[in-house]
Amino acid sequence: MDNTYFAQNITIQNTRLSSISQLRVSEHVPVSISDKVNVNLLEPNVLVSDSRRKSMQVQDKVRARWVRLNGDTQDDSEDEVDAENAQGLFEWVCEIEAGKSVDLTLAWEV
Repeated sequence: MDNTYFAQNITIQNTRLSSISQLRVSEHVPVSISDKVNVNLLEPNVLVSDSRRKSMQVQDKVRARWVRLNGDTQDDSEDEVDAENAQGLFEWVCEIEAGKSVDLTLAWEV
């Protein structure tokens, strides 16, 4: 059986005259509830390689981390969260200088 590849690219442009720090972009990777279907995260690859670290560098001034939900709200604690406990929810935390942009890529295969 062949795998199907999915990708999403997000570009964020800072049009302000000052930099933006701690911009959070939340995203969700599909999570399989069946043992017959596997979802493999490909990008951001730092979440694949070491899923228990708090926050990992993706690119210059961009970090990513798994995020746990508490009820309907996001848990901002600094506790370690792994992929399974995050139920597919993660966030990028970006710092974008004035007039600059950042490209974020999410990719997975089923």
